[in-house]
Amino acid sequence: MTLSLSFAFRSVVSRFVAPVSLAVATCLGSTVAHADQLEQHNDLVSKYINEQHANPLAADCAAHAVFIIGTSPTYDHVEFPDDTLTDARASIEPWNGAFGTDKQRIKVDTMVKIQGQGFRKNGGSDPDPLEFRCGYADNKLLAFDSNEPNTGGSGGKKHGKSGSAKGKHGAAKSSGHSTNHGKKKH
Repeated sequence: MTLSLSFAFRSVVSRFVAPVSLAVATCLGSTVAHADQLEQHNDLVSKYINEQHANPLAADCAAHAVFIIGTSPTYDHVEFPDDTLTDARASIEPWNGAFGTDKQRIKVDTMVKIQGQGFRKNGGSDPDPLEFRCGYADNKLLAFDSNEPNTGGSGGKKHGKSGSAKGKHGAAKSSGHSTNHGKKKH
């Protein structure tokens, strides 16, 4: 009787432990991936601030745009020429209202607008001008959109993020990443 009870116990435990072990391994893997992505984001922000004399909020918005455009069906990557993220070119304005309409009605207190150059996957000769908007509340990125065209070439495609870690791109900022940088009136 002891042998069959021991076998039954081990059977039940193994059925429980295997899925839990898989879940823990999956969580640890996604945590490591999130940490790597956050580190890459922070490295880009530092690069833009140190090498291009970017405003910290403009640098944060640009780093987010790099990751979003990296998922684009149209663009291979985006670049920000040397002066586009500086106080002279980036628009950083106090904002007391919704970032946008529909899903992005989240209230923000700072609106950042920057321009970049999108390089198409099909290798077109000249880069496309792209505009990005980032909405911040308490120096935390809460909303994002761009004028990236859809793959059909007409209209505009908006990538959005609002609230907490919602949607396809929420993981990049789900940790409550805060830039803790001051605001600039433009």
